[in-house]
Amino acid sequence: MAYFFELAAECGSEREAAEVFGNHFDGFRIVLLAASKELSTVCQFEVWQDSEGNWWCIVVPSGVSQTGREDNVIKSQNQVFEVVEGLYERLKTAPAFRYAVVGFEVIPFDTYSELVEAKGPAHEPFGGLVLDQHLWEEIERPSGYVKFSEGAYWFPFRKEDLRCG
Repeated sequence: MAYFFELAAECGSEREAAEVFGNHFDGFRIVLLAASKELSTVCQFEVWQDSEGNWWCIVVPSGVSQTGREDNVIKSQNQVFEVVEGLYERLKTAPAFRYAVVGFEVIPFDTYSELVEAKGPAHEPFGGLVLDQHLWEEIERPSGYVKFSEGAYWFPFRKEDLRCG
């Protein structure tokens, strides 16, 4: 069984917004400092539309997904965490998105309407979820979120949030 590692971002109702978001990550290279030999990962993306008509961008860094093939070269939790940190750092300068998360098997993820149903105390955050400011305010500024970047808030990601198979 494969476990796919990805950054998933919901970009709203326009396909172009998801493509612009993806282009921000396309070819982005993360060099791993914790590796004993030189390792890096390069990002690619694809876009798709969910059942509500909203467009998503899925960014996949090479060599991180656990596929059982030789292309899985980034294996240790520390190395994967470096990739997580690199993606979140790049996300801080990304074009507009409504919400995003990094991890193994993060898709399928809540649709926009599912996410906004749970407001305030009913909202159950999980590590690494980034919300644009408008969405954060729409769901009544749930507790535990901190400033991520200009116009975005997140529930901070911790190494122990890294789950797979």
